Amino acid sequence: MTGNFSWAKLAIIAFALGTIPAAAKDRPTKQLKPTSAWNLDYAADSCRIARTFGTGADSSAFYLEQYDPGEDFLLLVAGGPLAGVKPRDISIQFGPAAQAQEKLGIAAEFGSFGTGFMVTGMSMVPTEKDRGADQKKWDEPDLPSVRAPESDISWVAFTKTGVTDLVLELGAMDKPMDALRACTDDLVRQWGIDAEAQKSRTRKVRPANNPGRWLVADDYPSELLRKGNQGVAPFRLIVGADGVPESCHIQKTSGHKAFDDVVCEKVMERARFMPALDANDQPIRSYYISTVRFAAG
Repeated sequence: MTGNFSWAKLAIIAFALGTIPAAAKDRPTKQLKPTSAWNLDYAADSCRIARTFGTGADSSAFYLEQYDPGEDFLLLVAGGPLAGVKPRDISIQFGPAAQAQEKLGIAAEFGSFGTGFMVTGMSMVPTEKDRGADQKKWDEPDLPSVRAPESDISWVAFTKTGVTDLVLELGAMDKPMDALRACTDDLVRQWGIDAEAQKSRTRKVRPANNPGRWLVADDYPSELLRKGNQGVAPFRLIVGADGVPESCHIQKTSGHKAFDDVVCEKVMERARFMPALDANDQPIRSYYISTVRFAAG
């Protein structure tokens, strides 16, 4: 994955830091200030806000990326302070207003910033699953999303085995997140979907069969598995009023064509849905977005 910082700038927002997790003597925390304004990338299939932090060997990049309106996003962080930090089972906290979340990351490269990691399905406020509640079954309705008090979030901390390795001084997150939401609303219109009708849906598109069976272990491309290649493939389905997917599109390449191809091939073949319902509870054409994570070993 490579970086590009030629994006339109947002205003830099002044902020005050809250209480930041403490460091350990053997692994001191790197607490980095921003070295750029927030940048917003209006891409064809995604929206991203990004900012750089630190200088010299500590130079780091951080971004949040969304593929549709909502509270979940893909998070990526990379830079010198994370060298040697394994991304599995890492705690991430958007503070001081939100609680820490235990997440499973995947290693990622980001241009000149080097190695870091990404986390999919991230949100600023922990979900019921993050807080230790029983995992929601695939056929249960979605719970209402919870929006973080974004004006009260001013930093993000990354903690591994009880030690905080990196804290980024983000600044108040309300205006950057508002810009991200405006971008994702535009994305929906570009897909030929009635964006206003989506906002008043009484039901989103819901799986009618188990998503855990859309792709199975045998679908992992054998050559990529042999080489230990991993990847993340976010995909978008346009779903008709009859619940049948009309088309599949990889919103951001995994970096391996074989991963991208098998996702759309198998999802189009196996996935079926209960259609979205409009404000009058009538089926409407809508969309379904998810991510497949390929992890070897």
